[in-house]
Amino acid sequence: MRAEERHRLKTNELAQKLSELSEYLRQHSKLISIVVVSVLVICVVGGLWWSERKKSYSRRNDELQGLLPQIVQIQYGVAKAAQDPKTQSKATYNISSLLGALDNLSSEAQGTPIGMMALLQQADLKRSELYYTHRLLSDQEREQICQALENIYNKILSQYGNQAQPVGTAQLGMALVAEDRGEWEKAKKKYEEILAEKDGKLNGTIFPLLAQRRLRMITEDKNNDGIADITVSIDFPYIEPAPEPEEPVITEANKKPIDPRKSIEPPEIEFPPMPVPQANKDNKFIGPVQEETEIEKKTEGSTQPDPGSAEEKPVEG
Repeated sequence: MRAEERHRLKTNELAQKLSELSEYLRQHSKLISIVVVSVLVICVVGGLWWSERKKSYSRRNDELQGLLPQIVQIQYGVAKAAQDPKTQSKATYNISSLLGALDNLSSEAQGTPIGMMALLQQADLKRSELYYTHRLLSDQEREQICQALENIYNKILSQYGNQAQPVGTAQLGMALVAEDRGEWEKAKKKYEEILAEKDGKLNGTIFPLLAQRRLRMITEDKNNDGIADITVSIDFPYIEPAPEPEEPVITEANKKPIDPRKSIEPPEIEFPPMPVPQANKDNKFIGPVQEETEIEKKTEGSTQPDPGSAEEKPVEG
């Protein structure tokens, strides 16, 4: 009886809880419906957002990969044109559109690896203007380029200061900007700061080695004159380009009718040289002259009487 009683009590308790649950659902049906619908909406919106993010990431990656060959192509074209004197004056290094595209891409993809790569490529492209430019830059123009580079490197440090690759690139770039300005003490300090991070944030990267090499270059003194060799400026002589030949001006006075028959000159024909008679060891000529010489010798040495003299001689009886 006790087992049956316990089973009956449990059954009644379960039935009571089920009845309470149904009553709870009936009373809070609206709230439960709102919660279920909200969860479904969040799932759908989250899925769409994630799908759109993947598409945007793929599109920006394709855009960045499309800009890199354009950078290489324009630099290769300018370098090739500079080697040919005919096209050297026509070579131009216009990178404003590429810099604008990289700037927009770095802003759209800020905080992502694509945004970081876009900023690094923008800094390298801007600095290449100092070397690939088709004209001589003034001091003011060089300073503007250096100032723009500093702004890009500071942006890299502020947005990606927790990653070793962008931090090392930015610090090394700041030191190179100091070299371009001729601020050698500031450049040394920047390289020493990079070397100080070889066991810290830049541990395992190539940037401490690059900083050590640059630091050795700007402090090396081969001439033992107390001045680093790289700090000595080189003055290249200015070579004035040769003036282009002026085209002749055709006026009414020097206009003359051109006879097409006189304008065509006959081609020059070169005849082969005539063969020169050669003589052998007996002084006898070889060739066409030999026959004439032999005939003359026979005529001079002949003992036959002259036909005219034989007729005049009287006949003995």
